[in-house]
Amino acid sequence: MGELRIEVDDLRWDRIPRVTRYRVNRRRRRHETGLLMFTVSRTSVRHTASRYFRVNRVLEDGEVLAESDSQWPFSRFRPLSPGLHHLVLCSGTLTEEVEVRRDVVLEPGRLLVVGCRPAYSYRPFNRNPPPDRWSIGLFDPL
Repeated sequence: MGELRIEVDDLRWDRIPRVTRYRVNRRRRRHETGLLMFTVSRTSVRHTASRYFRVNRVLEDGEVLAESDSQWPFSRFRPLSPGLHHLVLCSGTLTEEVEVRRDVVLEPGRLLVVGCRPAYSYRPFNRNPPPDRWSIGLFDPL
């Protein structure tokens, strides 16, 4: 099986799913400070073959702030205090896990939105699967 990889880039507004955009705007109107994580999974909820199963987590100091998998890919909000946060973005399968570290400074009223698009290959046992794509964006209040 291929090596699990992660790529991190800036979050674009048009790459956020419509329902999650509504949740982001609602939190921005309330001037809430925190983390909102969403996952766009390409596998169906019923299709849980082990080679497609992914668990995605956002951690801080060993504490899970947000988590999703193919059974529960919906967005989650976690209030955070303003200041510096040392985040760990983890993607894992049943056998391996890989992580990337990012430092984020949250100001009062700002919302950190983290999105994940887990890798999926139509070829079984692909030796070079595509990387899991993480996106990070900070949004000011409305």
